[in-house]
Amino acid sequence: MRDASASLLSQVREWIAEAKHGLPGALSTDGRGVMIYGDIGGAAYIYADGRIEVEPTDAVPGNAWREDPDVITAILVAAAKRRPALAELLPDRPALASDCGVCGVTGWVHVGGLTTVCGTCYGLGWLAPPNKSFERTREG
Repeated sequence: MRDASASLLSQVREWIAEAKHGLPGALSTDGRGVMIYGDIGGAAYIYADGRIEVEPTDAVPGNAWREDPDVITAILVAAAKRRPALAELLPDRPALASDCGVCGVTGWVHVGGLTTVCGTCYGLGWLAPPNKSFERTREG
């Protein structure tokens, strides 16, 4: 996730103020973030400092997915459909990235009558090149 611009942070403050006055249910439990995404598993909120936090429906210990950068990316892709300004937080495509063959570079897949974020590229339409520094060879 990229850092938020001053313009986006200003927009987020406006969204929070609007929610406080007209949609208090769209605020995080602490009242300082505004919902950008929600589903049966919980909701994601953006705060005035640009951070994204996920509040799950259930507080199961060890829910590490809440902090998984790929999950946050998928949340931002979905959230940007309603709030396009959030797209600036998405990563730039690396030069050596490959197209996602699962979604056909769209970032979206169709399952039955539903359209959802691609679970392979997390909605980006591309796959980052493998990090060679972490790969091991058979010899080593």
